[in-house]
Amino acid sequence: FKSGAKEVLAQAGAVPTFMAKYSDQMDGCSGHIHQSLWRDGESVFWDASAEHGMSDTMRSYVAGALVALPELFALFAPNVNSYKRYVSGSWAPTAATWAIENRTSSLRVIAPGPNGIRLEHRVPGADVNSYLGFAACLAGGLAGIERRLQPPPPTSGNVYAAEGLAPLPRTLDQAIELLDRSELARDYLGDAFVDHFVAMRRWEIEKHRRAVTEWERRRYFEQV
Repeated sequence: FKSGAKEVLAQAGAVPTFMAKYSDQMDGCSGHIHQSLWRDGESVFWDASAEHGMSDTMRSYVAGALVALPELFALFAPNVNSYKRYVSGSWAPTAATWAIENRTSSLRVIAPGPNGIRLEHRVPGADVNSYLGFAACLAGGLAGIERRLQPPPPTSGNVYAAEGLAPLPRTLDQAIELLDRSELARDYLGDAFVDHFVAMRRWEIEKHRRAVTEWERRRYFEQV
């Protein structure tokens, strides 16, 4: 999709951007991932007799996604710029939570019925590598199902105003350290992938540390 968009717009003399946060004057750009599981033409997420229509399988899937969220966060937010999107009040999540039809939560359950019930992962930005994002979603969900995990009660109301919630990683440095130590990531994605991805992102972090930004020039050129 990204390559196609760039090719089409190049013909019109334009360049699209998939940065998670292009401007500090605007909200960021998301890359939310909607997920549902089906067997023999029927959703295994749906149970008409259960609260919110969520089957036991879906509850375990959500629980796994929640547990995996901080450990796999770097796969959803792979760039230094990614973390500028997670700002309170911007419709981007800031805490590790799940909820029913709540756009301030990281994981949003949408349950209109048996054909539409799904989990919306609201963490990924527009800069996500969709293949890695899908893999991370499936890894967390599968871990939850295989381990028969159960989620905590869903968060309600404005998550931005809630207290005592587990924060999401604030920087790529934090996210990479969590990924590097994650047994879940290594079990489901493999040591070779994790080691390569971590090394690649640490190289990116070092490049960023050495860069002198326009903000620094405006801030300090005359003042210091």
